[in-house]
Amino acid sequence: MQISRRLAPSAVLAVFVASLIGLTPAHAGVDPGLCKQDASSSRAKILPDFGVSACFGGSQLVLRDTKTLVLNVSRSGDVGAPSRDEGDLGLAADVERLHAKGNPNIFLPDDTLFFPVGSGAGTVGIRSSSDNGFYAIATTIADFFPGGPNALVGAVTTFTTEVNDDFDQYQTCLTGKNWFAQLGCRALLIRNLNFAVARGTFNAVVGVSEGTVAAALGAILSADTWSNWVAANVADTDASLHESGTIHIAAVSAPTTAATQAPPATTTSTSHAPPASTISTVPSTTSTGPAESSSAPTCAAFQAMSVSQREQAIVVMQAAHHDTTGAVVAYGSVELFCHVYPDQTIDGVYNGSL
Repeated sequence: MQISRRLAPSAVLAVFVASLIGLTPAHAGVDPGLCKQDASSSRAKILPDFGVSACFGGSQLVLRDTKTLVLNVSRSGDVGAPSRDEGDLGLAADVERLHAKGNPNIFLPDDTLFFPVGSGAGTVGIRSSSDNGFYAIATTIADFFPGGPNALVGAVTTFTTEVNDDFDQYQTCLTGKNWFAQLGCRALLIRNLNFAVARGTFNAVVGVSEGTVAAALGAILSADTWSNWVAANVADTDASLHESGTIHIAAVSAPTTAATQAPPATTTSTSHAPPASTISTVPSTTSTGPAESSSAPTCAAFQAMSVSQREQAIVVMQAAHHDTTGAVVAYGSVELFCHVYPDQTIDGVYNGSL
């Protein structure tokens, strides 16, 4: 469920507050459709009421933000930095991403994150972001402007930041005052927002008229926008995510060695082992086949590595094949190849098998 771009109807506030207390997420908890699960998927403990959709496929944890909230993610242990599929390409989302200044932990509605997971233990957590008030304003403003040019994204980000600061000041002003004194707070808010418009943030943006800015200002000053901003900032979203906000991933169990132990040495044989010098000069006859043409690890070995070991294996493979594509692209290609050809070495991606 998505919040309307214009936060005006009172019903929207009910939807927003419901999302804050964890009542609205679709497919929250385990969502098998997000990844390919196998026997090792049981390593991840994903509670049924986990705040967003999640799926663990043995070597990768996938999260999708099914809330109408901006979240922050955290990770620990043998969990690598995530790659991202941005699900919302609208103006409000662009404004929030610019405002976050490249924060790799920001998690917007409809975003999907892909965390590489090694053989060790680790955790991935989610928590509400302090940017939800800003995002509520951005969704209101974005409805009045056509998406597109970077100049517009920058202008809306600057304007939204100033409006958010004005709302912060207004909230502080209201605290502890009676209704008459609060009228003065309202007058101060209106003055500050008009100053924000008068500063001409949008003057250099083609296609943005004064009438459009004035209409956006009217929506910002509505009681519903203020209510949504308060709901986004004041509601205890951390409480709704506290108990179910962390996924714990266990380390891969060490393989048992009981079945592979060598039989005890016999004491009845009369034969003797050849001298050490003889052993060292006799070519081995126990080879199971011709030498492999590649020194790259097999897919099975690659998936059992830690995240740092996988990254190093990718670097070595790319260097051997003079591959200049980005490491993230190569990593993703290997992951896909190994799902299809688990018995091959990882540099099989260069053989055109896919």
